[in-house]
Amino acid sequence: MEKELVAMYRFEIHDNSNTVDNARLNRLLIVQKRINIPSAEEIIESTTLGDGSVVYKHTGIYKERDLVFDCAFIQKNNELWNSHFSEIQNILLGKTGKLVISDDSNHYWNIKKIKIDTAKRELKKIGKFSITFTVEPFRYISKYLSPLVVDMTDDAIPLTVLNEYRPAEPLWRLTGNAENITIRRGENDNGFIIEHPFVSTKNVSHIDVDTEKWTCMRYYSDGSCESIGINTIGYYDWLNLGTGENTFIIEKNNGDLKIELYERLKEF
Repeated sequence: MEKELVAMYRFEIHDNSNTVDNARLNRLLIVQKRINIPSAEEIIESTTLGDGSVVYKHTGIYKERDLVFDCAFIQKNNELWNSHFSEIQNILLGKTGKLVISDDSNHYWNIKKIKIDTAKRELKKIGKFSITFTVEPFRYISKYLSPLVVDMTDDAIPLTVLNEYRPAEPLWRLTGNAENITIRRGENDNGFIIEHPFVSTKNVSHIDVDTEKWTCMRYYSDGSCESIGINTIGYYDWLNLGTGENTFIIEKNNGDLKIELYERLKEF
């Protein structure tokens, strides 16, 4: 029974370019046991006072986590053993994207880097090694991968977003031809303003306002992009999603506007 459970336990990687062949990877290796996921660890700063006592400051910033998978493969042809392990490395090394673990498919982890240890050879045909995924400290909730979509027909609309999880840094994707766009937290808020976002000699595909990276990028139909941060007024964190109810007022001048809000909701 335990061998059946082990064979069913696996992981998948989903990168933006869909270059990872997960089906092939699962034929090349097995995960020998379920991983132990380390607890989230906050970065805490300490200061020692003159009397020897220590004062601690909670930063609210959390360390990256290392998820370590103990893996193995069997290659009966001795001449192909090294090539077998090489193919596993070719598939994984250098990849980023989303890591999904089979017994927690409702969440994903954002991969920062992947490390593969040296394979130990046993009985000539068996290879045993570990794969370490360094990931962001939070698990992201898969059902919020699809954006919240709003097609604006009026020049001003309210938008209420409920976040039942931790504070989140969303991506706002804007499509259309509106002249100026303002996103406010309330009636008296000056708001985050983007001036002339779609004005260009090239064909504009969309605008991405990424509150996690603090960037405002204009993307073109030919695949190129450029920063238009100089066209913005305000702070990116005004567009974040706090825990609870978040109400925005979105305004536009002339033209059409479609909003796709990628919420990026997360938890430990």
